[in-house]
Parts: sequence; C-alpha cells; structure tokens
Amino acid sequence: MSQPDKALEVIQQVPERLRRPYYRWTEADVWCALKAFHRARRVLLQSQERDRRSKHKTLIRLAKIEYLHGNFDAAARCASEAVKFFMEKWGTPFGDGLFWHALSLFRLNRYEEAMETALTLQRHQPHYPKLDHLFKKLRDGECKQT
Repeated sequence: MSQPDKALEVIQQVPERLRRPYYRWTEADVWCALKAFHRARRVLLQSQERDRRSKHKTLIRLAKIEYLHGNFDAAARCASEAVKFFMEKWGTPFGDGLFWHALSLFRLNRYEEAMETALTLQRHQPHYPKLDHLFKKLRDGECKQT
C-alpha cells in the first residue's frame, strides 16, 4: 500500500520465532521496498532454513534479489534449488524457478543451458507469462554469439 514503514511496524509486533514463511516473505518485500536488500536477504535465508513446505517461494524471492543486483551466479543457484525442491516435494516442474534459472543462465552467457531450461518451461507451462520475451532474448543472444 506504498507505506513500507507502517508495514514494518506491524510486522515487528510479531516475535520472530512466530513468523511463518508467508509473513517472512512480506517482511522481505517491505525491506526491499525500503531498499534494505541485505536485510531482505537475511530474512529470506532464515525463512528457508525452517520452511519444509514452500521453500521454493523463498528461493525465488532470493533469486530475484540476486538477479536485480547483478549476482547472476547466485540467482541461477537459487532458482535451480527452487526447481529441485519443488520437483522433490510436488513432483512437477516449477515455472517461476525455470524462468528465473533460464534468465540467469542467459545473463551468464550460458545460452545452450538457458535454452534447454526455457524449452522445459515451455513443455510444462506453454502459457507462462513472458515466455515469448524470454525466447526472443535467447534467440538474440545466440545470434550475437555466432
């Protein structure tokens, strides 16, 4: 609601040990809104240690933060972990994880791996938002490579 300071006040009224993962995600989003990305990372890292059900959502938030800060190796690692966790837990590929993994691989100039990951996403979720945009980036990147 464009009032991160007030949101933080409300969040801090709940003791840390009682904050469920979805609460921690909101807390991290607030820290990001306040441009305190290091605090957001810390909150998410703490959350993933305790979360055995929705850890993939925490990992994607971490991947996005890392990606936005140009830490593409870390972003790829987080996204890959999210995909692996989701597959082990739920037995199906995780669209957001595949998307951010492919995008991070693209930024690392690992075009073949990025394309393979994007094709996996397309097979499992052909209507994933921005999938066409991702393929365009990958094709353009491959053209520049040759």
